[in-house]
Amino acid sequence: MRFGLFRHLNFTAAVISQLLAGSIELATAYLLPFYLLLVIGLAPGPAGLALIPATVPIIIMAPLSGRWFDRVGGRIPLVVRFIVLACSSFALAAGFSSQSLWLLIPGFSLQGIGLGIVLTVNDPTALGAVPAQDQGQAYTGEQLGAPWVSLCFPWFCCTSTSDGSIACLPNVASNSRRAR
Repeated sequence: MRFGLFRHLNFTAAVISQLLAGSIELATAYLLPFYLLLVIGLAPGPAGLALIPATVPIIIMAPLSGRWFDRVGGRIPLVVRFIVLACSSFALAAGFSSQSLWLLIPGFSLQGIGLGIVLTVNDPTALGAVPAQDQGQAYTGEQLGAPWVSLCFPWFCCTSTSDGSIACLPNVASNSRRAR
């Protein structure tokens, strides 16, 4: 990838946006099922069903965001997406402390709305900001969110145990409702 593409402000903003959105999406897609299984104590089937409120808004928001992008461009939708995802983070944080599935649903829904906006608006914003001959490289440059989370996950969620082994999501099972 040519790093000169980052001279284009809209491209740079879209890459940063995709990095953050990819990080949020991958982190929650990976960690939330563990939280629902180990902390809240749901069985695998209901835990999967509990994630639907995060998925349905993506399906609904994608076509709406596309029309919105066609009318106003990418900047306003991406700013709104950041606000919605920030609200989602606060709602999920409030729900996590209660260890109640019902209090997590507003956060899941807001997250789905925010991701529905970014997954639709981000690509044309980035690709439209660079010359046509560089658009293949520009699209490759957006795909940084998943590797970022994959690299950072061990630092945030894993710890070494007294016997020298590595434990991911430490002490979750001991705090879960099943263990009580």
